[in-house]
Amino acid sequence: MIIVVYRKTKNSKIHTMEVYPNEQTPDRINNANARKPMIPNSYIIEELGIGGADMIASYKSKYNIKNHKTIK
Repeated sequence: MIIVVYRKTKNSKIHTMEVYPNEQTPDRINNANARKPMIPNSYIIEELGIGGADMIASYKSKYNIKNHKTIK
C-alpha cells in the first residue's frame, strides 16, 4: 500500500492524502516522465511512503488531514 501526501502549490496550507492499495512500489506514482502521471508534476509531494493503517493515521495527525482518498 502506497500513501502519498501532497499539496497543489508551494504556498498552499491544504494537504491531500491518497492511498493506492494495489501498488507495491512508488515507481509509477513518482515517475516524472509519464505522459499521464497519477499525481501531476506541478504538485509538491510532501510524503511518499509504504505502509498500512498506522501510517495513514500518523500522516493524518501530522498534516491535519480529515479525510483521505483511496484510489483503486
